[in-house]
Amino acid sequence: GSDYVRLQQELIAVRTRLDRQIAQLTRLNRLSNTLLNQQLGVESLEGSAVPVQVGSDPGWRSVAAGQSHSLAVKEDGTLWAWGLNDRGRLGVEGAVTLAVPTRVGGDSDWGSVAAGGTHTLALKTNGTLWAWGSNQRGQLGVGELAGTTNAVQVGGDSDWVMVEAGRAHSLALKRDGTLWAWGENGDSQLGNSAMEFTNAPVLVAASGGWRGIAAGDSHSLGIRLDGTLWGWGRNSEAEVDGTGVAVTEPRQIGSDSDWRSVSAGFRHSLATRADGSIWFWGFDAYGEGGQQKGYAPRDIGGGGQWTLGCRP
Repeated sequence: GSDYVRLQQELIAVRTRLDRQIAQLTRLNRLSNTLLNQQLGVESLEGSAVPVQVGSDPGWRSVAAGQSHSLAVKEDGTLWAWGLNDRGRLGVEGAVTLAVPTRVGGDSDWGSVAAGGTHTLALKTNGTLWAWGSNQRGQLGVGELAGTTNAVQVGGDSDWVMVEAGRAHSLALKRDGTLWAWGENGDSQLGNSAMEFTNAPVLVAASGGWRGIAAGDSHSLGIRLDGTLWGWGRNSEAEVDGTGVAVTEPRQIGSDSDWRSVSAGFRHSLATRADGSIWFWGFDAYGEGGQQKGYAPRDIGGGGQWTLGCRP
């Protein structure tokens, strides 16, 4: 009865406080390790509060930031990496850390890359999907749990068009608009209530008709062809849909249909709309939302045309 409800509320409150404390400790740990891991790629051991150019080469096509590592694809299709290399996340043999961008392998047909907690995913221009790094929760999607430094193809399909890497789960879109997920699923970040990880791509519930995806620490977001915004997974800080209630399968966020892009962070989410405005919801202890606290998605303000990028 009422005692049970009160106990549940108290447990939720305790978990929320613990999550906040863990997040603060994690942030301090990341700050102390940033210089040692050298994920800025600027060779210097000094951090920077403002953007600093990485090298002097022009012609970068895309970039991805993971927990302590970074990768980028050049216009010529070559793939480059820097930062922490434990568990093979950079795809470079022998190095503990790489202070500056270092070429990954000899291929020159890479199209895009995604960096997760300790794993990396990348698409080639022929539509094949590749993975390397840590694989303890099946986040590489290669049918086993062994990690690898070398790029391994995910299945045999060649119709992948978009990929996203969370802390320990992965999302990818196929050309037909279907959405696939694999890896950790303890918070239903794969879009189902099984709560068990999987080491190979599985079709996400309500699949079909997707055009955008984002993978956060333990939650996932997507935009459908009709411009509607959807979310699922961990929701303790309202990072999925603003309610704070667990979401085990894709659930529409609001009723608007003019969403353009989406990005998922540790416990927060961001999205842009057709008018160029940027919206935030979820955890805001460090100003992720521009000091705009609150559960429901809200316009951060500032005007202009925004593009997005969050680290899981």
